Amino acid sequence: MSAPKIGDVVTAKVKAITSYGAWVAWSEDRDDVALVLIPDISVERIRHPGDVLALGQEVKARIVVVVEGPLRIRATIKGAEEPGMA
Repeated sequence: MSAPKIGDVVTAKVKAITSYGAWVAWSEDRDDVALVLIPDISVERIRHPGDVLALGQEVKARIVVVVEGPLRIRATIKGAEEPGMA
């Protein structure tokens, strides 16, 4: 898959959970992963991403940042399923 564009919504699986966020992947390609920081996981305040996410959980994520060379992608889960939310 080519790199997603800002605003794209992808169906992804949670691949790793850290103290600062979660990594989600929408394919097995190593470039098809995005970091979702804690403030972008839920509209409610959470202490740790593991409180609301589980490894392997399927989520919708909206791409919010794409930086080339090396490719870095950031996404948000909150509002990803709502049309017009960026």
